[in-house]
Amino acid sequence: MADETPTPTKMQQSLTSEEICQALDSDDAARRALADAQSRSIYRETKQWPREWVGDFPPSRWTAHMVHNLARVIRHVARGASGSASLENKPTLEDLQNYIRRRAKGGRSHHAQLKPGDITDAMDYFGVARSKNESAAVENQLASRGSGRVALEDEDDQKGEGEDKKDVINSTTEERQDERDGDTKHESDEVNNNQTRTSSKATASPFPVLNSPDRVSIHQKLARQAYSSPLQKTTTHDHPAPSSSVSPKKHARSEDTSPSPAIATSGEPAKRRRLYANKPIADPDLSPPTADDSASTMTKEKDWETLHVVVKRRQTESSLEYMTLKKKVDTLRDELQTRKMSLETGKFVWTPSRGELLIHKNTRDDVLTNLQKLRRTVEYYLTNKDLLETLDLETRALVTKGHERRLGDMEKELAKAETHVQDARRKVEAESEEVKQRIEEDEVRLGDMETGLDLAHTEHDRWRCMGHLAALTARDLERVMTCLEKRGLGPSEYPEKQMREAEDDATVQGKIEGLGNGSERMRGYWEWMSSMVELMF
Repeated sequence: MADETPTPTKMQQSLTSEEICQALDSDDAARRALADAQSRSIYRETKQWPREWVGDFPPSRWTAHMVHNLARVIRHVARGASGSASLENKPTLEDLQNYIRRRAKGGRSHHAQLKPGDITDAMDYFGVARSKNESAAVENQLASRGSGRVALEDEDDQKGEGEDKKDVINSTTEERQDERDGDTKHESDEVNNNQTRTSSKATASPFPVLNSPDRVSIHQKLARQAYSSPLQKTTTHDHPAPSSSVSPKKHARSEDTSPSPAIATSGEPAKRRRLYANKPIADPDLSPPTADDSASTMTKEKDWETLHVVVKRRQTESSLEYMTLKKKVDTLRDELQTRKMSLETGKFVWTPSRGELLIHKNTRDDVLTNLQKLRRTVEYYLTNKDLLETLDLETRALVTKGHERRLGDMEKELAKAETHVQDARRKVEAESEEVKQRIEEDEVRLGDMETGLDLAHTEHDRWRCMGHLAALTARDLERVMTCLEKRGLGPSEYPEKQMREAEDDATVQGKIEGLGNGSERMRGYWEWMSSMVELMF
């Protein structure tokens, strides 16, 4: 079990950036800024600084990349991520702390130290997404800035260093959302940190604050730098005199820290070069380019091609719908015909009630057969005089009484079997009525399906007609209209109101304007054809 998280004291909450970097043995400006931001992110989640959080297994030397990765995995777990597939439940910060400490200890019983690989293993284990060459990219970016970084002592110098700390800003993008959405306790911690950082400005180098107003100017410079050419150079070498608000000491220090021409080479990317406030830079035109109207470049061929594709697609869909519905209609029609024939002939599908009726009928027939045999036996006994002469009166009375008793039992059994047969027959008749009712319902459903089948077939014909109409030329349309007028189906048969309503169809009207020859007669033909299509739909 990990050590319980201690309650942060006032001193721990008010650590300055200089004290954090001294605890992490960081001396480079960019690395210090990254380590400072990520350390504060770790403190917000765990209420412990990185060196306290790892416990008895601190690394030999903290790197900015290690602090960055540790902050990422802590934020990932603190936000309730599910982690690796091998974890059954959502991990907690205590699980993460135990895992990293076990990895740090490992098989190294003596001088156990946290390694960078232990943190990356934790990232993989808890499901933190990272790119393949992420580690090398971050280290190369920090190494390329190590030689040209200088510490700035006031807010104006922080603005000048905004471009050099672009990677630091990108690496702390995730913390900006946390700071905006954090509770009032986090905001009070940031206020205390900012006040302490201001009080120690004389002895420590300031670092960029995530929520400071200077962030807006940094983003503006980054935007201008992104629009500028990578090979653009500053040609103005005459520096303007420093303003009265800037002290001579600060101005001299900024001149001493200016890079030599050998450092800012023309082949270096734009984001690598230093942009100073005292060097004029021409702002590019950031106005968005005017978008070309795609509709103005469309041609008749493209219009026809688009319409042709739409018509073909709708024809295919309507054909598929028609075939599917037709198969269902045919199947239902065959089933109804079979059930009607069975109902008329009295041969239904086998059901439990019909099986029960058959069993009761067989039982009744057996009882009736036995009763008839008994009656014939009694009749033979009464008509056989030779047999009766051999029996005395008492024996005759016993035989006659036994025959009467057996006949009475057989008749009762026959009556009971007949009752069972009647009950089973009533069940079968009820099922027959239910079958008739179901047949009637299916006939109604079949009629609805046949109506839908006709509509699907009509839709297919409509889209085929649309394809033919769209492909008509002026000469073809004139021949069609001549044929229709001979049959009395010209435009005069339809009122002007229907023509005006048909003009609202944008698709058909657009095709009319594209294929018409400009004459009043042809436009009238197309308007009439548009009304025909409107009536079809």
